[in-house]
Amino acid sequence: MSRSDVPTSAPLDDLFADAIERAAVSVVSVHARTRLPATGTVWRAENGASGGIVVTASHTVEREEEITVGIGGGTPIPATLLGRDFNTDLAVLQIDETPGSPIDERVAPSRVGNLVFAIYASLILFDILLTVFVLAALLCYITFSKSGGMRLALLAGLFLGLGLLTKGPVVLLHAGWAVVSYPLWRDRQADIAPGRFFAGVGLSLVAMLVVGLAWLVPTIAQMGSDFAYSLVWKQAAGRVTGTLKAAHARPFYFYLLLFPLLFIPWIFSPHLWRSRPLALWREKASEADRSALLLLVPWALGVLLSFSLISGKQPHYLVPILPAVVLVTACFTTKVPPAAIRIGAVLTVAALCIGQGIAWKTAFRRYDLTPLAEFVRQRQDVPWAFSGDYQAQITFLARLTKPLDVIDDAGEAEWSALHPDGYVIERFGKLPEGAELEFSIPVEKGYLSVQSARSLLPKAP
Repeated sequence: MSRSDVPTSAPLDDLFADAIERAAVSVVSVHARTRLPATGTVWRAENGASGGIVVTASHTVEREEEITVGIGGGTPIPATLLGRDFNTDLAVLQIDETPGSPIDERVAPSRVGNLVFAIYASLILFDILLTVFVLAALLCYITFSKSGGMRLALLAGLFLGLGLLTKGPVVLLHAGWAVVSYPLWRDRQADIAPGRFFAGVGLSLVAMLVVGLAWLVPTIAQMGSDFAYSLVWKQAAGRVTGTLKAAHARPFYFYLLLFPLLFIPWIFSPHLWRSRPLALWREKASEADRSALLLLVPWALGVLLSFSLISGKQPHYLVPILPAVVLVTACFTTKVPPAAIRIGAVLTVAALCIGQGIAWKTAFRRYDLTPLAEFVRQRQDVPWAFSGDYQAQITFLARLTKPLDVIDDAGEAEWSALHPDGYVIERFGKLPEGAELEFSIPVEKGYLSVQSARSLLPKAP
């Protein structure tokens, strides 16, 4: 070969790196003796990267059963001894035709088929947006642990800040457990030292505060310190202690009862339990897989236990740990046929769609406030009040440009006297007899009814 035949546009180390990368996929580890594994060569590839014929040294094959082959550091794959030649010291192995698929092949169908994801992915809730920012921050932290680049730490802080604006300080609870468990899941040969990692975490927290203050400072200047106190302290402390009126206080074990639902429908799969997932994981998991599990389990369980200690609880508060649950599911279903997972995902989504269709025609009608909102919208030029606890649902649905006055039962007469041409919306457990109602619809717990202000004024003797 002449000098002109050698590419000059690429550095020599790039040429070596490319050659090594191409050769690496053909070199496997063969586990067939009690000592260290031997090496082998993929002679003929079948079934993609995992299947095929492997040739190795005959003297390294000390047993004819329980032989496994490791490809690329992944989960060892069972292999069968086809034959050997002692004169040439060669042995031929057949990699099983149906090896456990890589974990990443199972993530997508496991996510789509997860019952909780299928329910909440279509709902307009801040928890889905919070999940995006938590996941983005953790991906930045994981990448930062490999490279040590502080720009990644700042980027993680940006995502934490956006999560802070989305749903408050709870973003730290969702991301914190995965971060503090770094000494457990880090690769001691390749990842940065814990000291540098947590220094980057500190920098990201500063970036998060900058993002939060960029919103909070102008808000305080516009709305006043009372608003800031109510939002920043009263809301957070009230939900933790359960003293906030809408804190949804529930017992400690509430989330412990709900946690198994995060694994539906996969916990009902006969393929899963026949494969003995826990035993298989202990025997076959690679170091990379074990490291991933040491990240995912503290993340999910830490958030679960932390929220259990908080008085205010709602099922959708656990949505941000769904990525961890889905990845754990994928880790333990490596022996479940991919087709079975896909079928399970399709059946879950189909059942949910059918259930929602039935509920839309029955139970969901009691949650549809659109008719009432349309009634209000057509009369929005007159004064309106809501008697009782109000969360601005009608204001949003009717696209009103001014808020409803919120009053209580004792203030109805006074408000009606000041606004005789107005209307009052009130919730009733059952419709009152003899009441002069302008409009009424059934809702979750009774009825929402509209009364004219004049009908609420004391009657003249």
